[in-house]
Amino acid sequence: MRWNGNIGTGCAGLIVLMCLGISSAGAQPIEVSGTIASDTTWGPDLTYKVTGDLTVTAGVTLTILSGCSVEFSSESSDLIVNGRLDVQGSAASPVTFREFTGTPRWGGIYINATGTAGDSSLNYAVLENGGSNYFSATADSMLWIKDASPTLQHCTFQGSHYDAVHLEHSEATISDCLFANNGDDAVEMDLNSSPHWSGNSASGNALDGIRVLYGNLRKNRIWRVSALPYVLEPDITIDASYELTIEPGTMIQGHSSAADLIVQGTLTALGTEAQPIVFTSLADSDATVWGGIYFGPSAGGSRLEYCEVRYGGSNYFSSTANSMVRCQGSSPALVHCTLARSKLYGLSLLSSEATLEQVHFADNTYAAGDMDTASFPTFTAISATGNEYDAIEINGGSVSTSGRWDYCEIPYLIQGDVTVAEGVTLLINPDTEIQFKASSADLIVRGTLLALGEAATPIRFTSARRAATPGAWGGLVFSGAGSNASQLQNCEISYGGSNYFSEAGVSSLRIQNASPSISDCQISSSLSDGINLYGSYATIERCLLSGCAGHAIRMDVASFPSFDANEATGNGYNVITIRPGTLSQSGRWDLADLAYNLEGDVVVPQGVHLAIDAGNVIRFQSNSADLVIQGSLEALGTTTANILFTSLSTRSPGAFGGLYFGPTADSARTRLSYCVFEYGGSNYFSWAQGAMVYSEGCSPSLSNCSFENSRSDGLWIRGGQPTLTQTAFRNNGGDAIEIFSNTFPQLNGVTATGNGANAVRITGDQWTETGQWVRAGIPYRIGSDVVIQASGEVEIEAGTTLEFESASADLYVAGRLDCVGSSAQPIRFTSSRSSPARGSWGALTFAGGGKG
Repeated sequence: MRWNGNIGTGCAGLIVLMCLGISSAGAQPIEVSGTIASDTTWGPDLTYKVTGDLTVTAGVTLTILSGCSVEFSSESSDLIVNGRLDVQGSAASPVTFREFTGTPRWGGIYINATGTAGDSSLNYAVLENGGSNYFSATADSMLWIKDASPTLQHCTFQGSHYDAVHLEHSEATISDCLFANNGDDAVEMDLNSSPHWSGNSASGNALDGIRVLYGNLRKNRIWRVSALPYVLEPDITIDASYELTIEPGTMIQGHSSAADLIVQGTLTALGTEAQPIVFTSLADSDATVWGGIYFGPSAGGSRLEYCEVRYGGSNYFSSTANSMVRCQGSSPALVHCTLARSKLYGLSLLSSEATLEQVHFADNTYAAGDMDTASFPTFTAISATGNEYDAIEINGGSVSTSGRWDYCEIPYLIQGDVTVAEGVTLLINPDTEIQFKASSADLIVRGTLLALGEAATPIRFTSARRAATPGAWGGLVFSGAGSNASQLQNCEISYGGSNYFSEAGVSSLRIQNASPSISDCQISSSLSDGINLYGSYATIERCLLSGCAGHAIRMDVASFPSFDANEATGNGYNVITIRPGTLSQSGRWDLADLAYNLEGDVVVPQGVHLAIDAGNVIRFQSNSADLVIQGSLEALGTTTANILFTSLSTRSPGAFGGLYFGPTADSARTRLSYCVFEYGGSNYFSWAQGAMVYSEGCSPSLSNCSFENSRSDGLWIRGGQPTLTQTAFRNNGGDAIEIFSNTFPQLNGVTATGNGANAVRITGDQWTETGQWVRAGIPYRIGSDVVIQASGEVEIEAGTTLEFESASADLYVAGRLDCVGSSAQPIRFTSSRSSPARGSWGALTFAGGGKG
């Protein structure tokens, strides 16, 4: 029987068949083609042979009852539904759509809701062996749904040459359907579709999932939960101003290594703890990899909760580049998410202030995440395990806008130099750990760094190496006046000082032409020095420097920091070392709990003033090291806080050079009191030339000072009129004091014990000026002839003793010698020997013209 042309209601035909007694069993199929122009019902239990395209016109319903078989006689044959298709199969008697015997396959069913008959419905339908893609309206699918939202329940789609179902601009309801052994996708859909799913299954298809065709989402859409995964091929882009919502329990797979979900609008993926949303590769294993999720500049309103993102980061034509989730110029929120098994980084942030809360990074090939210097995310309850670095890596570069490195439970990892630009403030929260990846990596501050830790939650700067050793990274650098407002408080800085292409040089903390505040910090295990200062007035308080191979603190002569309550232990030198050089401006060596150490000669030039606070210890590192005063020195100790000048390590005479006061020294401003000088006088390339203190051509004032254990003399004076009051000389290898021609110091209350000579040695044959040898408290001594020339006038104060060392020692007067003693205070000329005898010394000789 053949129905051809325009088919009516189908009622008459049904009646005829029944009247002829023809049943579905063994009956000839009913041939149909053309157009169904009015409501029509087929079946039940009949076979229909579609010999060409069969079209249900708009406004018309074709009902197919249970047990019917609809068979298509050619590869190009389709059922085209512009009206409504109502398939009423049952579990026991489904309606089957298939190829006619001998036909390789057929086209498919094309549902296009251009009419007003309502949405189609397929219940217990079996579609098999279609999808020919041979002049077929359904193209490469067996069921093509366009601009319609039919209901498909308990249907089976099997054996399609290509896709089973294609959805275009559809919100179809597909439930309890089976997709089996189709040549391509179980389901394919465009971005305008938001179908409803439940209870579906797929097996044996080329793709057991829902392929989402690439393109741009330009409508608000929902991807509803499905037992079948959504598969991206390749990129899906959510355009600005549009939102894609993904329901809990949904799985999104990237089909290839180039597949991305690109968000320029809003992605809302709110899973639950019981039903997380999963973004993964096609195999959901490391056998395949995809790109990732890219959040562009207008994607800031996006939010992911209870999402698992894994097996991405391909970096193969992927917008996410070297990460699995990339936020560029946007700040989405990720809450209760897991980022795992990326081929590269788990997360990448560029100019982002993303919010990450209870995010876990696991088993990513590189670091947990990375970010650029323009990113300032907010972290809460972050964890990481099994990554190359369980840290957030910071790419090198300049921090050019102010921001905050929020506390994160995992460290920040600085890959290369990070520079805080001038005028920019970087705040680091308490308990944050900053790790450095390379031995050349520094944190360079030209602006303001506020690293304000707390006693219980310090900020840590350290190496990324699991078994760190000194020199594993560079250091912190404060450079320029723009960083003066910087503060380090309760910070721990360890294992730096590599000096390998590092701007920090030979220290863990370098401060250059800057004056930040460093307080309550610990600096430890530097390969060289702890802190280096250049041209700095930094404040360093209550800091502990330990385990540094070099000096605890080292500074140049242009630095005058403020110190208070610092400690040093276990360093190469537990001191504040001053590099050799010439001061270019006046300053003060502040009272420090650590000793100062002069590494070499330090020169205070003419016009420059140096003040040394009471209680300081000034050490000298080598036997050639001197403190040279050509300007002025004020070293005013007290009875309870002496100033000590001594050697660095060797407590033996001659361990350092000494202090030298030169002819240009400002005598009025050069004052020393309660100072102790010990173990100097080396005479090894020393300005002091063998004495521990050498005053030449100037008149400094020294009171209540002591000179002890010099290798040679305690004090040399050549020219000028220095004033010494209540000064003691003890155990010096040579003379207590030696004075040269035309030198008339003011000596008062001088004492000397245990010296080579407990006396003031007078030397020289060119006494040509007028002056007084005052009563010093210790004798004067002449070892070889002293000559007062014709122009010279010397007065010896009453009570003075002059001792002569040898029989050849004379005092020769060609000028004038005034010696006016008294019965109570005679002037004595005698031998220096402890048991003198006649002829133990020479004589006083007054030559012709002498005025004595």
